[in-house]
Amino acid sequence: MVNENAALRERVRLITILKLIKPAAIAAGFDYPTAEPETATNHELRELIEDVTFYIQSFARGEV
Repeated sequence: MVNENAALRERVRLITILKLIKPAAIAAGFDYPTAEPETATNHELRELIEDVTFYIQSFARGEV
């Protein structure tokens, strides 16, 4: 039960992060997925956050 609550809190945190960075990702030209983040696994959410933040950082450095 405790692990399930922790996993749920982590999931909510990851989805919140994605929703916050989505506008910057789109503005930078990232091909943002049309699927809702709620359909992804926590692992997939973490990978997407990593990809999006890397893209935004690359955009900011003028590399994309």
